[in-house]
Amino acid sequence: AIVSFLLMDVFSGNGIFAGDNSNNAGSIDGDQVSLQFFEQRVEEAVQNYKANTNQDKVDDNTLGMLRDQVWNELVREKIMTKAYKSLGLAVSEDELFDMVQGTNINASVRQAFTNPQTGEFDRNQVVQFLRNLDQQPEDMQRRWLNFEKFLVSEREGQKYTALVNKGLYVPKFFAERYHEST
Repeated sequence: AIVSFLLMDVFSGNGIFAGDNSNNAGSIDGDQVSLQFFEQRVEEAVQNYKANTNQDKVDDNTLGMLRDQVWNELVREKIMTKAYKSLGLAVSEDELFDMVQGTNINASVRQAFTNPQTGEFDRNQVVQFLRNLDQQPEDMQRRWLNFEKFLVSEREGQKYTALVNKGLYVPKFFAERYHEST
């Protein structure tokens, strides 16, 4: 019986011995994620990691961590983007401008453009960088666009969290009654 079960598995073409000839890394909310797309995102993460840490190589543990981060980011993008769209949450160009070089500078931008000698944020450094972005290497331009995507995603998440927090209001009398009953 065991041999016949294993042979049935082999000949059916979709069992554990058949192998997966799929070019998909997985599925998120019913949509397939191609292996090529996933590996491209992993490679971008590896390059960003190397640039941010000034390292030439990435060990196996770090690569595994980066692969997990990329997959989790893809899941978050897929699921949360639907939620943001259904709620009408978006980040406008003006809002992005304000986060990068306006009055409400994002903490990541502030950190990236802090003058090392003074320890102060240098808005002129940001403006100069953006003016010369088209003259930067293609890799730097791509990294900046990915950074902007990150800023937009982070801001959408902040808006979503604020909506959820405001929706969880508990009246004082209810909280007091609950406290008394426990």
